[in-house]
Amino acid sequence: CIFQISFITIGSLTMLLVAANNFPFFIVIALCMGLFDGCFISLLGPIAFDIVGPTGASQAIGCLLAMCSIPLTTGPAIAGWLYDKNDSYTIPFLLAGIPPIVGAISLTFIRCIKPPKGAPCPPVKEVSEKQNNAAAVDEPRETHKLMGDYMINGSDTGQESTGIDDIMQVDVRRLATLQRESCV
Repeated sequence: CIFQISFITIGSLTMLLVAANNFPFFIVIALCMGLFDGCFISLLGPIAFDIVGPTGASQAIGCLLAMCSIPLTTGPAIAGWLYDKNDSYTIPFLLAGIPPIVGAISLTFIRCIKPPKGAPCPPVKEVSEKQNNAAAVDEPRETHKLMGDYMINGSDTGQESTGIDDIMQVDVRRLATLQRESCV
């Protein structure tokens, strides 16, 4: 929500720059744009992480920045061309404010789109072998009963069975597989 608000505000303030006819008004617009741009930039990582998961977040941010470089490179040249044609920067600033507003509106609807039937679930964090064989201590009895199918026998780990019911080793790889299957 904050991301969309900052994006809409940035677009609106860009459009308002054409109305900045005195210096104090321009200063206020510049300060507000800096504030909301900071919100936008600081939320890029968490939003990408939320949408594509931890394994795809770095690629998503890289792709986003690569796509942003195209209009940031060509935009000033197009604005200069429009100024030469119209002798005014009104149209370039109005056109520059539209994409952030459209982007914020489209981000509002991204949660309404369901993934395709065969789409993979969000990635599951793989655990190290040391974490995988860690004993679950002091868990409630109900959890032990539910997790009984995922217990590692002493023969699976090469360790002797202690016979203590309060300590149980759980195969996290089996649980991750169950999670992946339940997402489908």
